[in-house]
Amino acid sequence: MTPVVLLLLSSLLNPLHQADVVQVTGWSADETKFSVRAFELEEGDGLPECKGYIDHQGKAFTGKLYIAAYDKGEMVKTWLIQNYPDCTPPETAKKYLSEAKAKLAELGIDLNATGTQVPCAKSCD
Repeated sequence: MTPVVLLLLSSLLNPLHQADVVQVTGWSADETKFSVRAFELEEGDGLPECKGYIDHQGKAFTGKLYIAAYDKGEMVKTWLIQNYPDCTPPETAKKYLSEAKAKLAELGIDLNATGTQVPCAKSCD
């Protein structure tokens, strides 16, 4: 396979390729590893809601929540914390989140080191 095909396949196999919101959630001390949380949101009237699905602002959301770890820009691991439309029970989501946090700690990613968001002075597109 050509490098272009491999790159395309890797991006399509990346579960975060359809994420609507992606936020950095932590960095390693040497700044080579980081973690993100990503929301794949579903919008529309009449969609079923899943119990306990709360976004980063404390608001209910409909969709999927992923956590991912990166090392030097390469994805190391992803965790699907909350699935949709198959709603992940809150206890199961807590278990998945605990597993993700343990791995992030093992990688040296500090979830208190989120960095600083820099707003665009002009269009970021």
